[in-house]
Amino acid sequence: MSFNFSSRPQSIVSYSGTNEIPAAYPTDEMITLHVEEYLRRSDMTQITKKIVRDEASTFFGVSLRDSRDLINQVITREVAKRRV
Repeated sequence: MSFNFSSRPQSIVSYSGTNEIPAAYPTDEMITLHVEEYLRRSDMTQITKKIVRDEASTFFGVSLRDSRDLINQVITREVAKRRV
């Protein structure tokens, strides 16, 4: 049996005309590690939870709206560590 690949479509799914593969949603562990590292490098008197959430979304290339509670918990935990 032989297949004629030239007759197959080049792409089944279009990604807005680009060859980029959409980013996969990061795991909770990936998000946690990134937020912790970002906070270590940041002046916590100059950032807000929203800034941290937006930066993480930009870093991972996906909306992290579904991980908002996780990100807020990580921020709260890291702030508490610095107060001790």
